[in-house]
This record gives sequence, C-alpha cells and structure tokens, in this order.
Amino acid sequence: PINTKGEELTDMLDLHQAGAIAFTDGDQPIWHSDILLKTLLYLQKFDGLLINKPEDKFLNIFGSMHEGVNSTMLGLKGMPRLSEELIIIRDINILKYTGGRLHFSNISTAGSVDIIRKAKEEGLQITCDVAMHQLIFDDSFLHDFDTNYKVNPPFRESEDREALLEGLRDDTIDIVVSAHTPHDEENKKLEFDLAAFGITGLQTFFPMLMKVSEFVPLEKLFEKIITNPRKLLKLPLPEVKVGAKANLTLFSEASSWTYNERSNKSKAKNSPYFDKALVGKAVGIFHQGAYYLDETYVKKA
Repeated sequence: PINTKGEELTDMLDLHQAGAIAFTDGDQPIWHSDILLKTLLYLQKFDGLLINKPEDKFLNIFGSMHEGVNSTMLGLKGMPRLSEELIIIRDINILKYTGGRLHFSNISTAGSVDIIRKAKEEGLQITCDVAMHQLIFDDSFLHDFDTNYKVNPPFRESEDREALLEGLRDDTIDIVVSAHTPHDEENKKLEFDLAAFGITGLQTFFPMLMKVSEFVPLEKLFEKIITNPRKLLKLPLPEVKVGAKANLTLFSEASSWTYNERSNKSKAKNSPYFDKALVGKAVGIFHQGAYYLDETYVKKA
C-alpha cells in the first residue's frame, strides 16, 4: 500500500514492469483485510510475491516484550502470541480464497510454526522466515532491562525457540534473515518501554550462525540464507565455474574476535553482543571482480 499506510494500493503492475518482483509494507503489517485480498489477486497476473509481517498492532499496543510470566515479573506491558498467530490465520484463509503466493516475515511463536506447517501440507504457496536472533535468545534475557534485547516480534519463551529450530530442521521455515535494525544511542539509552525495537545484526550474523549450527546442520542453514531467498525471489543462483564472476564469502568457523568500538564498522552498536568475545567470522569476499580481506580492498581478482 502507498506510504505503507495500508489504505491504498500502489500501482503494482507498473512497478512490476519497472522491475519489482515482490511487494511488502516492510516492518509494517498489512492490517487492511480487503487490501490484502486485492493485492493477492493482482499479483497473480505476473506470479508476484506478497511479503507480510504478521502482527496485529492493536493487540500489541504499548507492548514492550513477550506477554508471559517474565513480563509480569518485570512490570512491562506484554505482546501476546495471539497478535502474530491471528494475522497468520487471517492471511492463510484469505490466501485459500484468492490463491497466490504469500511469505510471512519474522515469525516468532510455536503456534505460528504449527499453523504454517499445516498450511504447507494443504499445498498452499506459503513460505516464511525467522530472524537469526530469535533462534538464540528468549524472554529470560530481559531481566536486566537491557534495551538491546528489545525487538519486534519480541523474544518469546524457550518452547517457542525450540519450535523455531524444529521448523528449520523440517523445512517449515524456509529462510533465516538478519532483521538488521540499527539505531543510534539516543533511541536505545532510554527506559525499556520507551526504547526503540531492533538489533543490529549484520556484523554478528556469522557468529550467531555458528551458535545455531549446534542445533541445525550448517549445510541446511546455508541453504536457508543463500539459496532459498534467491529461489523465492526468482533471482539467479551464483555458480562456481570457469568463466563465472566470483561471488564468494570466505569464512572461518573458529576465528575468535571481539565486537567492540575498534572492530565495529557501523555507526550503530545496538547489539547484546557489543563488547563481547565471539567465535566465527567472515574474513573475506570476492565480489564484482575484486577481492577484499577483512573488509580491506586487496586487488582485482
């Protein structure tokens, strides 16, 4: 919808002609059911993809963290699982009515995994992704009111995290994303309920990947980070062959490093890993005919 307000449709056919291959309101959920229905109908003209963040913002209003025992103990307004699962159920029922392709972005609950699993078994064209940090943390990490753990969707409970990992293993969850959301200090150094949602996730993505690989095979995780997103968006897959342009990332599973002021390459540092030692690092890339080692240009490949 125009300006991500969820009130008026954009000119999707014209945008497709200009090169757009997927449509979304980004971190804003599509709250308007009729807009969602019409979008799914229009996109079928060119097999376009609709991406939606499943959230009922009215159920989450004034919420700061997952609704449960820990939010009660901390005295913070909670964000219930229902706010996510209700929209997933709504969207799936509309998809059954219209047909089309629908992707859920940033799922976080065990119920969401179960609902999507059953919908896939019915043959609906549904895919989904999960943020890397949702696979590591749960709401018990918020006891110190550290705003670096404040995200939306919020960290749920341990059983939700286990369900997300199982969803990766059985391919209910198709893609793992960084959900990279950088903020300046002014947006994070506030009372918990006033601070902005989000974690900066790019620089710590590989160390987090190594942690998750203790529960999900690394090869499967690479598929969900590299291959599946390209397939979903119908983008060409990089090939390693003679004559092809190199598009490679070099990584070390065992490299130890500290994410701090010296190693940070961003203006943002809203991460629970800041000033902590990490294991696993991307150490170089081949891209567009150039070779970079530790983000320093080396030479033309």
